[in-house]
Amino acid sequence: MRNLAILVCVTFLCQAGCQKPAPLTVEPPAAPPAGTLSVTVLANPDTNIAVNPIDSVGVLPTDQTNYSGFFLVNSVKYDYGHGAISGASASAYFGDRNRPLVVNGKIVGYYGLDLMPSAVFPLKIGGIPLVRFPYKIHIGNRDTTFGSIYRAPAYFLATIQPQTRYDWDDPGPDTTRLMPFKDSVVTPEDLTVLAPPGGSILSRLKPVELHWKGNGNISIIVSSYNLLTGKTKPILQLQPAVNTGSAVIEPHVLQLLPQTKYFVFTFIIANKGDRPLGGLSVNDRILVQAASVYNSYVQFQ
Repeated sequence: MRNLAILVCVTFLCQAGCQKPAPLTVEPPAAPPAGTLSVTVLANPDTNIAVNPIDSVGVLPTDQTNYSGFFLVNSVKYDYGHGAISGASASAYFGDRNRPLVVNGKIVGYYGLDLMPSAVFPLKIGGIPLVRFPYKIHIGNRDTTFGSIYRAPAYFLATIQPQTRYDWDDPGPDTTRLMPFKDSVVTPEDLTVLAPPGGSILSRLKPVELHWKGNGNISIIVSSYNLLTGKTKPILQLQPAVNTGSAVIEPHVLQLLPQTKYFVFTFIIANKGDRPLGGLSVNDRILVQAASVYNSYVQFQ
């Protein structure tokens, strides 16, 4: 019997050894669940450079420090709790990185180059000439003029619509520093935020639900808001894994916010691209962006 048992075991092992191994399969990584948020604490990537308020320009802090110039078309809504106020802007600016404005050892801005010193060759958007304005940098309690910025006239801003193409055109012969520039951008869908509505009083100890309408690549910036000066400071960037129109901020994320009372949630859906603007350093690139921006001003208990 013992010899028979040994023979059976040897036979079984031989059969097992002769079987082909099962094919190796690799399971694809599971997609993050809908509503998942990636959270980035927004320490300025270059702490030596000041950035503009996110709630008005709709440009992320990293983009503000990485790009030398901006060609922007924005529709912006401000919700303070009494209904959303709608506006629009179209602007162009190119900063000369060789001419920084330094205050107390900190770079607070760059000289805005004159993109159209002659009215014969105007910088245009949608065929409409832009208007030159002084580029002002806010320092302390005063504004310092440092070059030029260009904005579309009010009658053009009234025509800005979602999902519409707008063409930028700079003929270029009026300046020896920059090459001719032509590009286009399509505005995204109209963005509406349902939660949190402006004027909400929220708790840091409870999840905050976010709900919005509008398809596209969306980012959400949480900034502190000074009620007296109107200044904002970006604190957190929230990036939904998938734009499903909703997400939840968990209480442990809210604990990253400073112990101040007033904040603004800035929702941004943007179509953007970048390109060099010839004639300057190869590292000088411009951001061409069309964005729908919605700001919801809230309080935290």
